[in-house]
Amino acid sequence: CSYFVMTNPLANPLADVSEMEVAVEGLPDPDSDEAHYFCGLDALVAESGCSSATWCRSGTDQECPNGESCFAWIESCEINAIVKREYEEAVANGEDYSFEGVAVAQGAGSGKGSGNVPSVAAAPTDKPTNPPLGPADPLNMNFCGFDYQDASSNCYLERFCPNGDSDCAMEGMKCWEYTTCNAADLTAAPTVAPTIPPSADPTPAPVNTTPTQTPTTSKPSREPTPNPTGTPTTKPTGAPSKKPSHAPLPFGDFRLQFWCGNDWFDAEEKCSLRCPSGSDDECPGDLKCMSGVASCKYELGLEAYGENAAEATSAPGLNATSTVAATANATATDTATATAAGDDNSNSNSN
Repeated sequence: CSYFVMTNPLANPLADVSEMEVAVEGLPDPDSDEAHYFCGLDALVAESGCSSATWCRSGTDQECPNGESCFAWIESCEINAIVKREYEEAVANGEDYSFEGVAVAQGAGSGKGSGNVPSVAAAPTDKPTNPPLGPADPLNMNFCGFDYQDASSNCYLERFCPNGDSDCAMEGMKCWEYTTCNAADLTAAPTVAPTIPPSADPTPAPVNTTPTQTPTTSKPSREPTPNPTGTPTTKPTGAPSKKPSHAPLPFGDFRLQFWCGNDWFDAEEKCSLRCPSGSDDECPGDLKCMSGVASCKYELGLEAYGENAAEATSAPGLNATSTVAATANATATDTATATAAGDDNSNSNSN
């Protein structure tokens, strides 16, 4: 049981209550966690209403009323300071004070500076307070019931009986050991107080409810965008090539020495067109692909071979096959024109 060693202010009628010296013994150290456990609906309620009646020494919800929890480390509340304050208030009001089974009665004063200690009358409790049980303690599985099945099926703290049959209030019940219930599972750990308390007042309403500025984007144009001024092309400017262009050749590649010409000397002299594949198909007309032409570095074009050959290869996308076909078509056209002209002359002479 807790007890107090106090100096009774009534022993000195001129003494002020604030000058009392109160020594509390039997309570936990003020800096310990145990001294700051208090019950409440939440941490704020536990802090605002902390008293000796809401102290939960064991740190478990079992010591709190229904619906309340035991909160850990309520910093502004400390049980030693609370007991001192409550005793001082009780003495100042001429009341008796009791806490944890200890009743403190006012002593008779005997004059200034007598320092008489008030008499202490221990008020017996109905039964001893149970010490805290560890999670693995088998007493946590003791529950009241009419039989073992009833006790195991009704796991309520009201039926918890760590002291045996004396804890079972209902007639006909007894305390059963090693049930499937466990009081440690029914008791929540103390909740840590929130680190930041909520604000007292709600957030103020906005001062200005209208938009601050008009949209910055310009208005849409009234008329659609005018039609394009030019007419689109009806067909591609050049025919697509029948095979892809050659990839760039690295420096020193032997294919850099393949050039078109009538013979090797002609190819070296004119440096007209490369034929990297080594095939004559890459050369227009009757030109052949010659190898080992090391003196040519840049293509000079086909102008040296006549206007027809140059024109046939100047259009983008035409390969050697296209050039030969174009030359053949031009020759056929010229022949047909000449034949038609001869026929006209013959008709004129006969007439």
